[in-house]
Amino acid sequence: MGLLIYPYLILAFYLTKKSFKWARSDGKPGWHYGLPVGVLLFAVVMWDWIPTYLSHRSLCMQHGGITIHKTIDQWQAENPGIAETLIADSEAKDFREDGVRKRNLNQRFVFEFQFTRHFMGIRGESWRVRDRETGDLIVSYANYEHGLMNNFAGESTGDRNYKFWLMFGTGSCGMERTAQKNQFFEYRTQLMNLGS
Repeated sequence: MGLLIYPYLILAFYLTKKSFKWARSDGKPGWHYGLPVGVLLFAVVMWDWIPTYLSHRSLCMQHGGITIHKTIDQWQAENPGIAETLIADSEAKDFREDGVRKRNLNQRFVFEFQFTRHFMGIRGESWRVRDRETGDLIVSYANYEHGLMNNFAGESTGDRNYKFWLMFGTGSCGMERTAQKNQFFEYRTQLMNLGS
């Protein structure tokens, strides 16, 4: 079904153009026939763009970006003398716990990362650093994308991947969020090397 979208779009464009000409031949403005025909034909396959765009925007605004739950100074004030004893675990391996991939940063902090699917196929990615002993979140970052995969890389998830229009307005949460991602990883590195 996926590749049939392209011939259908060509046919829809052709019929819309013909409708404009037909309206003009009847002495009416082209949009009188062309607009309803175009909206109807394109809505058959593009119906999901608006809900995808709105959900993506809502997720980005509500949950996207970096959140510093506790500064390093706050954590050190709550846990005096512990920071100096921490040793970075640069050779830590990933492990799964409660459906979340994790990696120990040192004896006290764990890095968690998780990929999720949301309404309309939007893909979410979240990273967190948590105090293993107390369970408190120290810093977290979330980003959301349209959920389209690269068909050439063998990541196809169905017909949705052929809907190129879903990419417009539903990519990453924005350049500001990309800078925040870098800020998150810098913060994570500081936490990992706290005792060094």
